[in-house]
Amino acid sequence: KVLQTLENELKSDRAKASVVNISPLGLFEITRKRVQDSLTKTLSEACPYCEGRGLVKSKVTTCYDILREIRRIAPYFTKKRIFVEAHSEVVDNILNYEKESIDEIELTYSIDVEIKPNDKYHLEHFDVIPLETV
Repeated sequence: KVLQTLENELKSDRAKASVVNISPLGLFEITRKRVQDSLTKTLSEACPYCEGRGLVKSKVTTCYDILREIRRIAPYFTKKRIFVEAHSEVVDNILNYEKESIDEIELTYSIDVEIKPNDKYHLEHFDVIPLETV
């Protein structure tokens, strides 16, 4: 009788629900389908940096993105200097762990790579700009 009364009351609920028979312990299980977004989702929006993923690129990944971009543009311009601006933690990573890569790029393409830290940049943001030599 309790189970039947519960099922009748759940019929008026706008969320679909199902009830499993009462167990030997006198318990029963109810499942209920969510009909609207959670309060957190309703009151939140996607992070502009990670686009809602909850993650941002690591400093190492950004470092490799910079090196890849330098290698991509170096053969195609006549200017012999490349200016790189990135967050200081990314710049530290390049100078401490990828200095040999920078040296190899400079030697291979006969260019100078100038790297400047800028803490106003987001960890994932960087600029790689070919410059006229002075």
